[in-house]
Parts: sequence; structure tokens; C-alpha cells
Amino acid sequence: MIVNNVCNLKCEMCDVGLGDPTTVFWENLIGERPQNMSLAMLEELLLQSEQFRVRPKIGLAATEPLIHPEILAFCEAIVQKGFYCQITTNGSTLSRLASSLVDIGVDELIISCDGPRAIHDQVRGKKGSFDRLCKGVEMLGRAKESRGKLRPIVNFSFTVTDTNYNHLVETVK
Repeated sequence: MIVNNVCNLKCEMCDVGLGDPTTVFWENLIGERPQNMSLAMLEELLLQSEQFRVRPKIGLAATEPLIHPEILAFCEAIVQKGFYCQITTNGSTLSRLASSLVDIGVDELIISCDGPRAIHDQVRGKKGSFDRLCKGVEMLGRAKESRGKLRPIVNFSFTVTDTNYNHLVETVK
């Protein structure tokens, strides 16, 4: 589910990060004014989805959900209605939300990592983004441990680009 169409990074493989208004993604999502999905719209989607016999997983993504001003309320609404809540994020603001995400009961985080420190920062277009990602994951781990919780599960993903294709093994390590 696309919850916003703004981002805090300048990723080299992303139309939003590149600021390229000639792309289909930009044209359909950004338009003339960036915006966030409303909580009311999410609640309506959840209400309609409750009709399914097996509750679908709700994945919050694109372009950077953790900067959405109501992301915690979104997560609470999803979890309280019994849906699996997954977030795909660049992890740059995870440290400020880590404890809350654990307390709410978010099920899974998929964190984008594009290489070791220097490569990741280059791909993401912002120096220090790798360190912020790592700090957020560490804080999430401490919050889970202090509360005796196993969730959210953390998975990592990366986009293969011309910048990182020869650092894939190093990235996995």
C-alpha cells in the first residue's frame, strides 16, 4: 500500500529521489503536489478488507512510510484490526520510531540496504544514511529485547544498481 509519495533521501534508482518529472512514476504519484494517504482512507481500506475470510497482510511502502506524519496511527489501526503489518523502509528514521513500532506490535520491517557504508550512502544520495539505518536496527533490537518481544521481524532488501552490483557479497555480510 502506497502511503506517501515523498522521501527524505535522493536514491539514484528512484524517480522521486532523482527528481525526474518525466517518468510515469513521478507523473502518477507525485503530480503537482506531494501528499500522504489519510488515516480515514486507510481505515476505509481496512474496513473493506475485513470482509476477507483470511486477513490479508498489509504492507506499507513507497516512497518512505516512516516519514508519514501518521505512521504510528496507521500501524495501530492495522494491528488492532488483526492484520499483519509490514513496513518497507529506507531505515533512516527508524531510531526515533523503533520502540513505538515494537510496542504497537508491527510484524515485520523490510529495510533497504544497498551496500557497505560508502556504497549505501552513495546510492541513497545522503552521507550518514547507512549509519542511521544501523542505529535504527540496533535500537529496534534493544527495544524488542527489553520488552521480551520477537517482533517486528527484520529483513533486508537491496536494489542492484550500476553502483553496487560488484559489492553484493560484501552487502550480505
